[in-house]
Parts: sequence; structure tokens; C-alpha cells
Amino acid sequence: MNINFPVAGVFLTLFFSFGGVCASGQEMRQSDTVRWEQGGLRLSDMRPVSVEKGATYRLYPVPDTISVPDYSPDKTDTANTQRVVGNYSDYIRLLTEEELDPVIEFFPSVGYELIFRKEGNLKYTEKVSYTYFLKSQAKYDINRCDNWSLRYNQVQFDIYEAYRRQKEALMSSGQVRLAKSLYFRDQKEAALRTFRMESGYGRDTAVIKQYELRYAAMLDTLSPNPEYVVRTDHDNHGLSFSAGVFYEHFIDGVPGELITTPGFFVGLGYSYRKICLQLEMGGLDVGHVSQRNFWHDPELDYDWRMDGRTRSGRVSANLGYKVIDRPYLTLTPFVGVGSMSVSQKTNKYDPVLKDGYQYSDLNGFRTQAGLKVDWKVVRNLRPSSTRHISESDRDISYEEQKVSLRLYGARTQFADIGPAYSVFIGVAYQFDRWNIFKL
Repeated sequence: MNINFPVAGVFLTLFFSFGGVCASGQEMRQSDTVRWEQGGLRLSDMRPVSVEKGATYRLYPVPDTISVPDYSPDKTDTANTQRVVGNYSDYIRLLTEEELDPVIEFFPSVGYELIFRKEGNLKYTEKVSYTYFLKSQAKYDINRCDNWSLRYNQVQFDIYEAYRRQKEALMSSGQVRLAKSLYFRDQKEAALRTFRMESGYGRDTAVIKQYELRYAAMLDTLSPNPEYVVRTDHDNHGLSFSAGVFYEHFIDGVPGELITTPGFFVGLGYSYRKICLQLEMGGLDVGHVSQRNFWHDPELDYDWRMDGRTRSGRVSANLGYKVIDRPYLTLTPFVGVGSMSVSQKTNKYDPVLKDGYQYSDLNGFRTQAGLKVDWKVVRNLRPSSTRHISESDRDISYEEQKVSLRLYGARTQFADIGPAYSVFIGVAYQFDRWNIFKL
């Protein structure tokens, strides 16, 4: 294949440039994020703006009394009615709506990050939440902002953090439905709304002090994140994949001892609790027969030769039970059934065939029994997603990567030459996966 090196260079440049853009984008996102645990609100983390509202932000004074206009036909004061209705509207808006022109504007939210840890051969991913806001979305009015403005908004930041901790505590204790319910979300909104109203959107400094003390005491009683409990109690149903090499040697039952050399096999498995079912297919191994007159194929009128190499293929289903299942070791006795085919290329030429010569085949049904020993190299607890982390993404899976050793004896009943007995040894890489019980 001809390669256009200038074109390849352009593609490589674009590839590495794209990777650099992604990395720089992630760094910019991190530098733009201000977390609650990094300290109090600072004006340096916000964008200064000038709203030209004067030196105070007491824009919506609450009237001491609300007078009801006299709508009698004898007296109509349109101006007074409009004034009272206007004050009443401002008062209702103060009680029910957000401040229309805040001194400081920032948008607290909850984010999630993954922390990778390792204990022995177990690797797990802990998902940790945090309260944050983005500098690029935060601003303050330079004409009206003072220390009390910061303290007023810091209390709101504390309320977000307190309810985040409460939610994590509920999730950790198994009360997932309550933590995700509209009722719990409304509790947080009600707490924020109550504080804003009671403090007159930051005008009453005594109320701000009270709330500072209240939420400081509450945060002292709540852990930033519950202690992560490593759970490997998985679902009953699991799947596995294996691939490896094997060696099988016939010891009795066939003339001249049919000897095979190493081959390759792959397998798929299913497990239910401690019961394991594995379907395996192997082949591509090459062997020989050790003496003359091993077998005469009457169909092809062909005598197998000592110098003729043989190939074989195996298909088997093994059923086992885990008698020992520890963090590092699994022992599984098993029994199985399957079939085996052994073939040798003959000197019978056939122009229709791709290889040019026909093959003489021996087929047999086999039974086997033995032991499977698994050494667990790595165990993993993985979340269902590691790229897009969200609140709802709490499902994880349990995985095992292990070196698997199989030792067993087999009896193969060949239709033409009778039973043959062999010993088998195989070494494989095996990957198992289960879903963790959903909380």
C-alpha cells in the first residue's frame, strides 16, 4: 500500500492537536471551578460589573403595613390605588420570587469526580460529589458589594453544601428513593427561600449571623462524603471469556499412542452463583503417530503414516462448582462432555480441494473430569460510565482478570478404533464480569 507522507503528516498533526485541545479544555474547566471546601467566597473569583444602582442594594423595601384601597363608588383615588397595588406587588414578589437585581450572582451546583484506588489485587473507582460554582458565571456589583454581601451569599453556598452532604448520607444508607425524590429537593429550595426572605435578601445582618451559626453547626455533624464501603457482593449471573494454550497426551486405548502437541483454545462462560458453565473450542494443534499400522481408513483406503502430521479439533462443555472462592484463588472441580476430531492429510489427490489432497478423519465423543485453578491477578469495581459522570450513574460492575489452569483426564470414544484415554493441561487468561446489586 502506498502512503502519501504529506497527507499522513496532516492527519497526525490534527490528531495530536485534537488531543491537546481536549487536555487544555479539561484544565480550563478545572481552573474555572471553585469548590466549597476551597474556602469562602472571594471577589477575586468573580467578575466585577457596574449596575449603577447607587451605594446600597435595598431596592425593594418591605412596607410596614399594607393598606387596602377603598373601592367604594363615592371615593376613587386612582393614584393611591396604583401606589398601594404597586407596593403590594413588590411585597409579594419579595416573598415568592428571586431577587431581581442581586449584588452577587453565582450558581452553586453539585459535581462528581472519580478517584481510583487499589487495595491488594482489588482496584476500585470511588465516585465523590462536591459543591462548586464556575468563575466564568459569577459576578458582583462593584457599587453595592460589601462584606455582608459576601456573608449572605456564603450562607447560601453553605446551604447547598449541607444538603449535598445530607443527600450523600441518604444514598450511602440505602435510602436512594428519598435522596432522589422531589420532596428532598424541595426541602433544599425551601431552606434557601426561607433564608432569603427572613434576611430580606441580605438586608438583615442579624439573621445572616444566625444562619451562619446554624449551618456551621450542621456541617460539623455531616461528613463531607460518607466512608466508601467496598462491596464485591455481586449479582447471581455472570459472564466470562477465556483464551489460552493447552497440551493433550494420549496414554492408552489407541494403537501407537496418538501424540498431540500444544494448541490454542477459546471459551465463553456463564455462572450462576457458584455454578459455572463453560463452552470451549480448541484446535490448530499438530501431532504425530508413534508407530506403523496406526489405523487403516477403509473409506479412503488409506493407512495413516508415522511421518504424517495430524491435526485435531475439540469442542466441549464443562460444568463446575466453586468449592473455594477467595480474593486471590478459586478452585472449581468440573465434569464435561464434548467431541474430538483427529485428521491426517493423505496422498489421495483431489483437484477440487483447495489443499489438493483429501484428509482422513477420526471422530469421537469424549467425557472428561478435572480441576480448574484460577489465580486472580486483578479485580475491578467499575462504574458503568467513566467519561460522563452524573448523579444517576451509580451502577457498577465487578470484574476479575485471572490466570486459569485446567487439569483433567478425558475418555474419547472413537467410532472406528474404540476408546482412548488422555491427560490434558491448559493455561489461559480469563475475564469474568458481574453486575453489582443495585442500591
